[in-house]
Amino acid sequence: MNLPLLLEAWVTLLVMRIGLWFLPWRIVSRAPMLVARRAGVPVERSSAAIRMASRYVPYATCLTQALALRWLLARHGRVAILNLGVRNPPGGRLQAHAWLEAGGRVILGDPGSVEYERLHP
Repeated sequence: MNLPLLLEAWVTLLVMRIGLWFLPWRIVSRAPMLVARRAGVPVERSSAAIRMASRYVPYATCLTQALALRWLLARHGRVAILNLGVRNPPGGRLQAHAWLEAGGRVILGDPGSVEYERLHP
């Protein structure tokens, strides 16, 4: 794993986690549009870096990871779609999940066989 990319992923996760605690959603969700573009890094490496760095950021939920990866990709000139979904299993509690898609495929937070009702891409 590329150490500078891993460090960038960790800092991005930390910023997103803090942003989700203290800033309005409209600011946090639009953060990728505010960053300067740089040379590209492969999507797979960025996704792996976020997953690895998330082990060291408290409460790095699926939403935190998806937002951080979207921001990281935007910094490298790539576009990804944030998906939010919910499900209400029989006899269970309402569950929410966030995942990221790029190029027509899930790149982070694949819900697998679990069906989530997509809220708003």
